[in-house]
Amino acid sequence: MGRSWGILALVMAVAPAALAQGPGMGGSGVPTMQGEPGANGFGFYGVAAYAGYTSTTVPFNATLPVSGLNLGPNYLAGGSASAGWQDYGARTDAHVSYTISYDASLRYSSWNSLNHHLIFGVSHSLSPRWTYSIAGSAATMRWDQFLFEPTSLAELASVPATFDELVSAILNGNYTNSQLASILTGAPTLDSPAATYLYGTRFFTSSLRNQLTYDLSPRMHIFAGVGGTRTQTISSDRPEIDGAVLVPSITSANATTGLTYALSPITTIGVEAQASRTFSRFEDAYTATGALTAGRAFGRHWLLTGRAGAGTYFPVRQTFRFRTGPQWVASGGITYKGYTQMVMLAYARTIEDTTGLGAQSTGTASAAWEWHRPGLKWATFSQARYSNLSGSSLSNVNAWIASAGIMRFDRHTTVRFGYVYGRDTGIVNNSIESRQLQAANLVISWTPHAIMY
Repeated sequence: MGRSWGILALVMAVAPAALAQGPGMGGSGVPTMQGEPGANGFGFYGVAAYAGYTSTTVPFNATLPVSGLNLGPNYLAGGSASAGWQDYGARTDAHVSYTISYDASLRYSSWNSLNHHLIFGVSHSLSPRWTYSIAGSAATMRWDQFLFEPTSLAELASVPATFDELVSAILNGNYTNSQLASILTGAPTLDSPAATYLYGTRFFTSSLRNQLTYDLSPRMHIFAGVGGTRTQTISSDRPEIDGAVLVPSITSANATTGLTYALSPITTIGVEAQASRTFSRFEDAYTATGALTAGRAFGRHWLLTGRAGAGTYFPVRQTFRFRTGPQWVASGGITYKGYTQMVMLAYARTIEDTTGLGAQSTGTASAAWEWHRPGLKWATFSQARYSNLSGSSLSNVNAWIASAGIMRFDRHTTVRFGYVYGRDTGIVNNSIESRQLQAANLVISWTPHAIMY
């Protein structure tokens, strides 16, 4: 097992799912589409087909229990269909979408699988000052499918929104764009770079989020929420693959409260506190953090946000010993929104263990970019992310992965090509480990209603 520790922080989501309302960025062949803006009720959202390649059949040539086993690269194909229901009204916004997909491994047909993806969200104004929202998601997927799933930054970068809509949604929580609302108020998605290696070649993931907001004044908002996530491996009929799973399951729960105050329409400050608990084979632990937050728009193109504070760790059961006492936590983001492109950069350091591995802290830096001139049928996109896991048995494990692609769309059809490259390095057991991965895919999707470009 020693040789495999160096790859724990590498795999990540690299290209967001296609949204039917706009050009968006490329997905994995199972785009989670949404309904047409303003069209309430049930609807069929679209179909997609894809073909792809990965330079390794299992995540990053993971060390397998069977000595000398080399499965080589893999060739993939699949298809999907999406449907759902939505209702956007004066007091209630609600949506649910379901995607079913069939994924085939052309070299190992016994790994073919039928996968599912469900997303829902409801926001209801209880009174002029009280608002309640609930959102959730559940999915089964393969590791190579997850490789092309969206991150939050990439999803935001792909939304056809104005700068004023971004400022209103991110700084003040006022949503005039339904796509921004569904992303920013939705349940957290599995977004760990280590996800595919930790949870096996196929896994189930789900999350739930509840939040209650009180508008003390037009400028001040008080909020409180609870949520949780669950991820677990799905066993296959290949014991040599199942044996490589490090974290069979992870469950986490959290509670958050805080307030925000708008100094002006373009400047917001706030304070928040959060407590969480994580269960896995490596640990059972609480964390508690408190932080100050701030955000400001500059001119007509730039938006900056930040968060800084401290937290501490309370172990109930742990495999590895950690440093005790307060630790710093911080995050920040920079957004540039122009006429033809959008760029988003973000950094975060947390003490919550989002992987279930028993890491004491995680640092991530990510970026997303999309270019599209309104009226043109072509767009380009790229994304990159760096991750560092510290604590437990890891020693300075660093990873990065990047993707780039091009897409062409017509009134109802989108064709996308994407390429992924990733590498990780780290000093593990006094030896330097380094691994790499390459992947590519071609996706063709169709939606019954017109794409805005």
